[in-house]
Amino acid sequence: MKRMIFIFNLILVFCYSGFAQTSENRCPEFSVKSPTEVTKAGEEIVFQLITDKNFEKYNVKYFWTVSSGKIISGQGTKTLTILSNSINTPMALEADIAISGLPEGCSNSNFAFAAVYEELRPEKIDEYADEKYGNIKVRIDALYVELKKHPQASGVIKLKSATKESVLRQIQAIIDAMASKKYDMSRVDFMILIDKGKANTEFWIVPYGKQMPAIENSIRVNASKHKTIKTLLIQRTPKK
Repeated sequence: MKRMIFIFNLILVFCYSGFAQTSENRCPEFSVKSPTEVTKAGEEIVFQLITDKNFEKYNVKYFWTVSSGKIISGQGTKTLTILSNSINTPMALEADIAISGLPEGCSNSNFAFAAVYEELRPEKIDEYADEKYGNIKVRIDALYVELKKHPQASGVIKLKSATKESVLRQIQAIIDAMASKKYDMSRVDFMILIDKGKANTEFWIVPYGKQMPAIENSIRVNASKHKTIKTLLIQRTPKK
């Protein structure tokens, strides 16, 4: 009986020793932690390497790489800070870490993603500073190419001129160009300002849900209602 107890205890000792050795020699576990919230483009993003206790036994070195943005601190450490780039569409920024000094056969790299978005703003895509506006059909084609890329966006054409007659001539040329290609005029607004300063015309793309800043003393009319512009301009003209 004593012999059996001795053998049983001996087996337990070997099992415990084997378990301890296996536990001691197992590969370190680690992961990369990224922000849970979406980050606005142009702001900082922090990634952190999370490790278990086995890492304490090894003389390891860390090297980070990122898919975009600029590393501003933390290279070679467990915590990396990135300054994200300005972007026009939502994206996922990836941070990868490579670790040297771990046992052979153990995983030595990992990664994580952070969601980045840009608060879209109206974007000027074309401008000319005189009434010799060249091939207006080419300019209108370019405007609708951008509108096709952004189905929910709208177009705004800002016109500034010294006289209502010059504005009306230019609007008619624009309307003719739109009609020749059967473009959807309802997607474009005119912002018109009669001013003695230098004539100027700008083409803008306005993201869905955003508004062009209002211009004092200007009128805004959808291109599909262009026939009302002359009347509106006459109403705005001061009586002598």
